[in-house]
Amino acid sequence: MLEATVVMARCQSSKKPFGITMEKHGGVWKCVWAFATREASAKKEGFDKETVTGAISLTEQYPGCPHCGNDTFCSCGSCKKVFCDGSEDGATVVCPHCGNSGQTEESTDFNLKSGSY
Repeated sequence: MLEATVVMARCQSSKKPFGITMEKHGGVWKCVWAFATREASAKKEGFDKETVTGAISLTEQYPGCPHCGNDTFCSCGSCKKVFCDGSEDGATVVCPHCGNSGQTEESTDFNLKSGSY
């Protein structure tokens, strides 16, 4: 049986919420889709309570952020919440959730937390 979930994220540019649909294949969470949503809808569906831990990869079908088009994402080192990112590895970014800033580093192993908005 296929395990799937939606992790909520924020656009780094607009700070608007979006969902990332992930499916677990052979122990790896694969990002297969992203869609714009409203905070109230995300809460109603329970998407704001999801957590994904482990290996994560992007599929060729993953369209990126529906607001700005960034095709990758970051997990904040402080709040662990997710946001889109289009910067190079080592760039300084600011989390649109908590305002923490830090340098990006490439990873395939995550502990992603949607968190409440």
